[in-house]
Amino acid sequence: MLILFCSLFALYLWFREARSKDYFRNKHVFITGASSGIGKSLAIHLATTKGARVSLAARSLNKLEDICKSIQKKGGSAHVIHLDLCDSSSFTKALEKSFQGFGNIDILIANAAVNNDGKCFASLSLEQIDKVIETNLRGTILFIHLVLMNMMKDNRGHIVGISSLAGYRGLPMGSIYGATKAALSNLFESLRIELYCSNVYITTIHPGFIDTPAIQGMKHPKLFLLSAETAAKKIANAIAQKKYTYSFPWVMEHIVMRFVRYLPENVFVPLLYLVTRKNI
Repeated sequence: MLILFCSLFALYLWFREARSKDYFRNKHVFITGASSGIGKSLAIHLATTKGARVSLAARSLNKLEDICKSIQKKGGSAHVIHLDLCDSSSFTKALEKSFQGFGNIDILIANAAVNNDGKCFASLSLEQIDKVIETNLRGTILFIHLVLMNMMKDNRGHIVGISSLAGYRGLPMGSIYGATKAALSNLFESLRIELYCSNVYITTIHPGFIDTPAIQGMKHPKLFLLSAETAAKKIANAIAQKKYTYSFPWVMEHIVMRFVRYLPENVFVPLLYLVTRKNI
């Protein structure tokens, strides 16, 4: 009986892997925040090894051009889109240009984000707070809404939100960033229910610490740090399998963050203060 169960489980894993292997081939993947970090690594991975046609979107056109040339030299398909999530007037033009290049968007990866630079809430200026909220939340939500309207007309598509394990619970030096990521996860959970009977899929990704320029200013320990290239491969696999949610690294999500998430307040608050007080 055990042998039969193991055989069936292995067959299921093989079938799932085979089905997801070509998920990205010839699909138009639009990636926000593609000029660095996870977005850059995802763009290169999907365009050069998965056969996707990638729209590279961000504010830094020079960086995008370099990434695009690198992808094209390796035989991949990509083009550059100027997109500023703090300027909603740029959204329609960005979508029109992406359509002219590769047609309707099949997969949107809402990846663009900025953080608190490892600063406490009281140390942030109003401008810094506004930038994080505008980029991570308001701009991202408005852009997702525009793309979703087109996907619903075609009754097909896949929207992926790059959230964070930081959205699981309030953490010191991550107040605004964590709040925006928690809100994004909540939004995607709502969309997943609303679109359950459609052919538009919703995936939420919760990475832990990824070695990108975005975390260079953080002073506290970066537990179980992964490279952006490793993160890109894990995220691509989760998208191809159409997972509802995917959190990684496993130890960080299932042990560290789940432990922290369910600690009672009278334990959680003093414990986190003692651990991080040197950097507060």
